[in-house]
Amino acid sequence: MTEFGRSPILDFNDSANMGYRMVLYPVSAYRSALKAAQLTLADIKKQGHQRERLAQMLTRAELYDLLQYKDFEERDRKYFG
Repeated sequence: MTEFGRSPILDFNDSANMGYRMVLYPVSAYRSALKAAQLTLADIKKQGHQRERLAQMLTRAELYDLLQYKDFEERDRKYFG
């Protein structure tokens, strides 16, 4: 289910009712991430800061959890002391 194509964007239930068991969204998150980056960089350029964007950002804890950062720290201690 890609944006800006020729087909209408159907929701998952409509696709399921048509017999589909899986729906792929190949670039939806990527497009959203790039738009967020574009808006954030525009704010930094215009205002000199990103303060108004903080509410849309992952916190440090959320980012580390997403990246499983603790696992990297444990691996580093194991291999590098």
